[in-house]
Amino acid sequence: LLQQWQQVSVINEELNHRRKYFTAVYQGCEELAEKINLMAINIDELAAALVATPTEQELIYQVTRMLFVTERMKHALTVIKYGHGEEQVTVVDRLGRDTVILAKQVNEIFWLLGNEKLEKSKMHPLLFRANTISTTLKSINVAVGGTLERVVEFFSYQEAVEQMQELLAEGDSQLQQELPALEPLSTASE
Repeated sequence: LLQQWQQVSVINEELNHRRKYFTAVYQGCEELAEKINLMAINIDELAAALVATPTEQELIYQVTRMLFVTERMKHALTVIKYGHGEEQVTVVDRLGRDTVILAKQVNEIFWLLGNEKLEKSKMHPLLFRANTISTTLKSINVAVGGTLERVVEFFSYQEAVEQMQELLAEGDSQLQQELPALEPLSTASE
């Protein structure tokens, strides 16, 4: 039991050292979720404006696709915070790739809007929304980069927590087995 307790103590020190990474990633995911939600609102508003305007179907398709990617990104953040192992590694990689996909889609939307033959009064709100989405995406890219830099330590923190839980469970089981064999204190002093 003493050996297990010493292992728990070492892991506990490691957890205290790595707690800052856990907090940083968790807060980073929360910040990203807020930004992604804001971007999704703007994408949805752009989609509604495009549907109300005689535009190319390709524009509506690209905007709809962006909504799908933002939903996938929100799901990825949940998996990073609460998932385990391979699933987390997969979504971390996907999160980075999704920001690249969104950047390409925003560029495609600007290009398609540039080819539209709309009145200025109809084009201005569309360009304003697309620009807002682009600005939000830039801040998401920065936040994703910062979060991904810390994610390896975050995973190490989770592994250490699981290791400590296993050691504590083993120690508890061993103590439960050895406890009946110990003499009660009152008979030992007699």
